[in-house]
Amino acid sequence: MAEIAFSCRLRGVEVCDLNDADILEEGLQNRRRKGSLTNITAWNARLQAAVAELQARRSALISAKKRVTPMRAENRPLLCGEDGAPLARSSQHSAWKQLVAAAIGAGVIAQEDTFAMHGLKRRGISNTEGTRAEKKDASRHAREQAFAIYDDEIKVVPAPAHPIGKLARTAKKICNWKQTMKKDVAFRLNPRLFWRAAKTSNFGAESYAVGR
Repeated sequence: MAEIAFSCRLRGVEVCDLNDADILEEGLQNRRRKGSLTNITAWNARLQAAVAELQARRSALISAKKRVTPMRAENRPLLCGEDGAPLARSSQHSAWKQLVAAAIGAGVIAQEDTFAMHGLKRRGISNTEGTRAEKKDASRHAREQAFAIYDDEIKVVPAPAHPIGKLARTAKKICNWKQTMKKDVAFRLNPRLFWRAAKTSNFGAESYAVGR
């Protein structure tokens, strides 16, 4: 159950929805809820072993309880309760809590490291190799906002190009503009005084006059 939730990036209730009709040649079909889209997770050794184990357990329970095996594949759920009937979502939740408690008691995990079954879906998405688009395609979230919640990868981004060259050019233009404004104001207020000051100082009146 946990292996399927992780490998297929499924919610707990979506694992409960799986049946023999979802077992395809190319992989396990994932029929998702809450608006997410259906996809197929390709087979690997761990996923095949998990599905085979659930089927074997189901057969043993049905045989022990002398139940009839349904003929139609869609009526044969992978998850069954102890009575051989399809496992309800509430029963799955209780089973997960018991599993976590047993793991804590055995020292497999610490109390502060416990997590809900939904955490397996999150970890399955974040552990998927590839680009952000490839991870979203694997999770089959229909909306970007929904996918962003599950993407735990911290991106490494380059620093921006330093704008010191552009800033220096801009500063030079501002200084030149200020000098031009000073000359223009002085000339307009008193042209005679302007030319007199130009003869006795390095004000640059000649270049200003040429520019005008």
